[in-house]
Amino acid sequence: MSDEEAFLIAIRRVGNAQRLEQEFGKVNGAAVLFDRCLWVLVAVQLWTFISSLSSFLLSVASLAFVSLNEILPGFGLQKISHDWLQLVLALIISPLPTAIIAALVWWFLIWPRRKGSALVQKLLHQPGNLALTLFLLCLAMHTAGAWALQTWYYPLSYSNVTHHGAQWRLYLWNLPMLALWAGLTYFIARKRLRATLA
Repeated sequence: MSDEEAFLIAIRRVGNAQRLEQEFGKVNGAAVLFDRCLWVLVAVQLWTFISSLSSFLLSVASLAFVSLNEILPGFGLQKISHDWLQLVLALIISPLPTAIIAALVWWFLIWPRRKGSALVQKLLHQPGNLALTLFLLCLAMHTAGAWALQTWYYPLSYSNVTHHGAQWRLYLWNLPMLALWAGLTYFIARKRLRATLA
């Protein structure tokens, strides 16, 4: 028998993939539960990262577009209303469009080159590295986003200084949350790995 024929016959003898998945879920309920919990935790942390990235990009775009808006009259064009400009930028660079663009970049540029899947597999087998990587990514982007909002966005948007203090209080309050998510990720990833190997 050729390799292809043997493979097709083996697939037919093993049975329906959906039914096998249900049976695996019955036998290895703990592994399936930990797997789902881990992906929820990873998704929460990735959303935190995307949200902070969106804040950073909004601050940079605001600074750039407000500066460009100031030189429009020199080219014979009318200045755009500052409030309207800020609203449009906030809608375009909100977390949801940023998440969609990040997902498309991951799916079409990183994942097909096998680098993305190899990295994910490696991190899933090293719970400490997975938790630390997610924590450091979120912390770095959260810090950059908070700094950019304070430095570039709020001075352009508000004359009132109360937003500056509120932004840093929110930043400090989020630090323990990032540490908590990382700790839970480490705990669940370890449990998932043990349940999968058992």
